Amino acid sequence: MSMIWTPREQRTGNITLTGGSAATSGSAGLPAGIRVNTDGTIDKRESAAYTQLSASTDWIIPNAAANGVYQVRVTNVTSIGGTDSGFNTVAAAANDTWIALTANREWSCESIGTGGADSVGYTFDIQIRYGSGPVLATGSYTALSEGF
Repeated sequence: MSMIWTPREQRTGNITLTGGSAATSGSAGLPAGIRVNTDGTIDKRESAAYTQLSASTDWIIPNAAANGVYQVRVTNVTSIGGTDSGFNTVAAAANDTWIALTANREWSCESIGTGGADSVGYTFDIQIRYGSGPVLATGSYTALSEGF
């Protein structure tokens, strides 16, 4: 008889990633990005400001179910246009790597030159941290930074 081990902290919320976008324009070096938060929300970063995408599109509802047993990864990171390549990751590990949601995780891009632009597409996945369980949710996000 085989048994499947399930962590005691098994998910108790509805997990979804509905996608979204962030954009900045202005002087060079203004970042645009997406941040997956430990409290169950997802923010867009536009310049220095973080704004929740939408309470109805949080990655877990109810937010109280975001109890630290989840992990996130970003795959299929692609430049989808732009005149310069200012892609970077902030407060995150390598792409295509599962990262524990024990801290907020952000991926962003920025235009590094005047008159330049950078646009990046991301695919986010979320799963429970223990073992190699199934991906619970997948969503596509974009970030655009234009420098004048």
